[in-house]
Amino acid sequence: MKQIILALSIILAFGACTKSSTSVNETSEILRTGKWRMTAYTYKYELAPGVDTVIDVMNKRDTCYSDDYLTFDSSYNGNQHSAQLKCAGELDQMPFNWQLKDNQKTLILNNAQFTIGNISKTSSPTKGLEYVEATITKMNKKSMTISYKNNVQILIQPDKTAEGYFVETTLYYTQTFTK
Repeated sequence: MKQIILALSIILAFGACTKSSTSVNETSEILRTGKWRMTAYTYKYELAPGVDTVIDVMNKRDTCYSDDYLTFDSSYNGNQHSAQLKCAGELDQMPFNWQLKDNQKTLILNNAQFTIGNISKTSSPTKGLEYVEATITKMNKKSMTISYKNNVQILIQPDKTAEGYFVETTLYYTQTFTK
């Protein structure tokens, strides 16, 4: 009887083990498959304590970026591809490097300044970021959401006649990409 109970306990223990998250290889494979187009992009900042301002970047982006997409390859290189709509002087492909760390919870992007942190050529509080360690907040075979932050100085100019002043703040970015 003890042997039967022990055998059942072992079977139940193995049966209870489930895979709780995507493995690094699976996350890497998901990234390397398909074209990733940005479908949502916001940033948030707080200039006064407790008062958040959220900006929907997709409505402010230059139209020429709207059809751009990312590809990731198995050598940890990637490209931002310019599709049919092109900004003046925009290249067909802009390379970047990528890597996963922290058990696939962090996506590192290096030299992706036209994708990461960039809003437009003219109206961005921050130019594109050379290096980002973004937390992957959502990942499946069809979409990925990342979040990251950057400290910046924003010019506050109460009106056109005032001189204005700079305030240091942190921008909290969230970007969603879909295939």
